[in-house]
Amino acid sequence: MISVLKLFRLPLAFTAVADSLAGYLLTFTGGSADGRVVLCLALSSGGLYCFGMAMNDVADRNRDRELYPKRPIPSGKLSTLQAVGAAAGALLVSFAAVVLAPAESLPGRLAVWGGMVALILAYDFGPKLPPLMGAIRALNLVLGAVAGQGLAVGKLPETAVMGVPLFVYVTGLTFVSTLEEGRIRRPVLFAWTGVMAAGALLSVVMTSAFADSWGTGHAWAFSISLVGWIGWRAWHAADRKGVMLLVRDGVAGIIVVDATLLLSARSWEAGFSVLALLVPAIFLVAWFKKLA
Repeated sequence: MISVLKLFRLPLAFTAVADSLAGYLLTFTGGSADGRVVLCLALSSGGLYCFGMAMNDVADRNRDRELYPKRPIPSGKLSTLQAVGAAAGALLVSFAAVVLAPAESLPGRLAVWGGMVALILAYDFGPKLPPLMGAIRALNLVLGAVAGQGLAVGKLPETAVMGVPLFVYVTGLTFVSTLEEGRIRRPVLFAWTGVMAAGALLSVVMTSAFADSWGTGHAWAFSISLVGWIGWRAWHAADRKGVMLLVRDGVAGIIVVDATLLLSARSWEAGFSVLALLVPAIFLVAWFKKLA
C-alpha cells in the first residue's frame, strides 16, 4: 500500500486539489460553497494527479532504473502491471467524481476532464513538453470554474484567463525540473525561475484586472514571498540536490498561486482555506521521508 502511495506522490496531490478548488471558489454563485462539489472536485483532481504520476513512472521505468532506482517500479516493490492497475483505479475514481458532482454543466466538466486525460498521456508517453504540463494545471483550474458557473459563453474568456498564471508558473517549473538531470546551467535555471516568478505575480495582476482593483495586501504579500523564496532557492541551487529542492518547493508553491488568485479577488476566507492545503501536504511529505 505504501508503495502505491509513493507511486502516486500522494503529498503533492493536494496541489492538484488546490487548482480545481480555486477555480470553483472563484466562480460559484450563492451563499456558500457546496461541500459535495468540493469533495467531488478534490477526488477528481487528486485522482487525475495520481493517475498521471503513476503512468509517468510506467513510461519512464527503464530510465528510472538508472536515475531513480528507489522508485516503486525500478526497486521491484511494484510490477509494471500493478502500477498500471493502480493508475486505472485512480482514473476510475476521478471519472466517477467528475460525473457525480452535483454541479453545473456535466458535458462541460467531462470535456475539460477528457482534455486533461489526453494531455497527461501525451506528456507521459511523448517528448514531455513543459507547456503540456502547464496546460494540464490550467485546465484543472478551469474544471473547478466550470463546476462553479457552467460553460456560459460570456464567461469563457474570463474563465480561460484564470488559468494563465498557473500555465506560466507550471511551465517554468517543469522546465526547471528538466535540469535535475545532467549539468546545471545556471543562466537557464535563472531564466525559467524568472518565468515561475512571472506566473506567481500574474496570479495577482490578472485576477485584479477582472476585479477592477489592484488586489489585496494579503495577495501581494504571499505572491512576493513566493517569488522571493523560489529566487533564493534558485540562487543556492548549485547542484542536482539544490535543483530538486527548488522543484519541490516550487510544486508546493502551486498552492500559493491558487490561493493568491482568490485573495486578489478579495475572497479572503476562500483564499486562506486553499492556502491551508499546505499543511497536510507538508505533513505527508515529512511522513513519507520517515518511510524512505
